[in-house]
Amino acid sequence: MSALSKLRDKDVLSGAIFSGVGIWFTAQSLNLSMGSLRSMGPGYLPVALSLLLLGFGVAVLLRGVLRGAGGMAGIPLRGLAAVIGALLIFAFCVRGAGLGPTVFAMVLVTCLGSVKARPIPSVILAAGLAVFSWAAFIWGLGLPLSMIGPWLGGY
Repeated sequence: MSALSKLRDKDVLSGAIFSGVGIWFTAQSLNLSMGSLRSMGPGYLPVALSLLLLGFGVAVLLRGVLRGAGGMAGIPLRGLAAVIGALLIFAFCVRGAGLGPTVFAMVLVTCLGSVKARPIPSVILAAGLAVFSWAAFIWGLGLPLSMIGPWLGGY
């Protein structure tokens, strides 16, 4: 399979993902008051941005289809699954486990997406990013997140 064909496959997949996310956010944002251009409501910007994302996704999808994408061979499914898994870990664990353990787990799961990742550097990276997250978001910005959540005996 040529490099050009792989690029087309990625265009189709990424366009479909962008379009799907744009549709979902548009549907969620329509529940908010739109207001007008002169007096924008809380739903105006989210709807505008999600429609922009949807348009971008459709353009990328069409580019891949019109250039003759030949299926989805060559898509790194292991990496895709690792990134989606890390996002799900964050979504479901940040309040219960806390920011530190959640970031640590996210980085380790994301490292599983690469065949080049090694255990010791992955653990060092995960610990470093957990500390950086604490320094940046809890200490620096003062966000109301706990470093260790109630699932692990924190507050």
